[in-house]
Amino acid sequence: MSHEQTLRPLSRVLLAGASRGAGTSSAVLGLLAVLKRKGQSVAAARIGHGLVETTFHRRVIGRLSHSLDPWILSLPQLLDSLGTLSLGTDLLVIEGDIGIFDSYQADAAVKNLADFALLTETPVILVVNAKQYAEGIKALVSGFINYDRELKFAGIICSHILDDKHEQVIRRAVESLGSIPYLGSIFIGDSDLLAGKEYGRAPAVPSLISRSKIVHAADLVERGVDVGQVRSIADAAPALKLAFPPKINAQRRVRIAVADDAAFHLTFQNNLDILRSEGAELVPFSPLADQKLPARIGGIYLPSGYPHLYAQDLQNNANLRAEIHAFASGGGTLYAEGTALAYCCKQLQLTSGDIYEMLGILPGLAKSNFPESESARLALVEVSSFEETVISHVGSKFRGLRDLRFHVRLEDKVLSCFQILDPSQGSSVTTEGLSPHSNTICTSVLAHWGANSGMAKTFIEAAAMQVIGQ
Repeated sequence: MSHEQTLRPLSRVLLAGASRGAGTSSAVLGLLAVLKRKGQSVAAARIGHGLVETTFHRRVIGRLSHSLDPWILSLPQLLDSLGTLSLGTDLLVIEGDIGIFDSYQADAAVKNLADFALLTETPVILVVNAKQYAEGIKALVSGFINYDRELKFAGIICSHILDDKHEQVIRRAVESLGSIPYLGSIFIGDSDLLAGKEYGRAPAVPSLISRSKIVHAADLVERGVDVGQVRSIADAAPALKLAFPPKINAQRRVRIAVADDAAFHLTFQNNLDILRSEGAELVPFSPLADQKLPARIGGIYLPSGYPHLYAQDLQNNANLRAEIHAFASGGGTLYAEGTALAYCCKQLQLTSGDIYEMLGILPGLAKSNFPESESARLALVEVSSFEETVISHVGSKFRGLRDLRFHVRLEDKVLSCFQILDPSQGSSVTTEGLSPHSNTICTSVLAHWGANSGMAKTFIEAAAMQVIGQ
């Protein structure tokens, strides 16, 4: 850290699983819902790039949840995001994405969740799936306590507790260790799972969760977990050490229309906070339901989502499709990411062979590579811009997620602006980032603007010029 270090008071806690499938998402979702019930102002974040989980957080707490991905973001950028989340909140709850001691990629900002906790001085609550354990849970928990003596667990929550008898056995076993506070149990039986595919999600829309499931998760946590003690642990966290103070939102410069409905809502929510801090007023709209674009906008932000599941509805909304097409064709600033790339095409084809009319901004067909009932592969990628775009300058670099659901077949030549490197595929580079107009960029990559904050400034400048010219 530099000598210009700023201290920011922030009650915070990290819930991290002993492994994947520990029940961390269930515990966090329920905890957030209970805290909201109690009238507390709570913020949330997730280590890693789980767009579905941050969407859950947002729906529960009513504010944006950040993705703190240690491969996409540098350590200063991670801290910058934490600083942003500290504004206007009583408490920050952070969800770990993998096991507490499992390793990230070699070039990540932190080596694992334990390293993140130590570097940020964030108290850690260990979440353990106790379903298959009885007294033997002592050996498992003891192993985690002693694995890294530098990391001191602030408490433990055991999930997948089957009944009261099972809970008593697990509680006595852990408490007999005398070295980690037992904060409570989450009772979840085989038919009542709140994790994985049974997490209350629609089969093909994993980011949609019913209100009843959120309420149920809150009931489970409120019944079995000492939420007051969790809050006390968070309050004991030392002030967060930042290299610079959190940025206060700049004066409003331009209105940006952001698609937000069942078809389009998956994005790094950090991007929206960054846009606001740089002077954008964000105005939500629905490509499914709205007949007109919001008034007095300078730009459109189309997040990723599920156009393949709502293709008929999107086609039927001809009025809005025509408005978006006219906006982009007339020089309006438009950014489309992930599966919104397909929405920008002339047509979208499902694996069934059915074809639907889309925006027509890109002259071509987006063909689905995966059955609509299956999730597409997401790849962590590095992107270099070799053309000027509304989000990047020549030589700009950023990282993000690439959604591989659709393959675009262009009928006419369109300027490509990005070189995309997928480290998991060796040194092969893909050319993409389609720009049919100077103020439009459509890409399968969901860029994390926290990895290059200049992207938001560039987008706002382009959008503000469009409004001025009207």
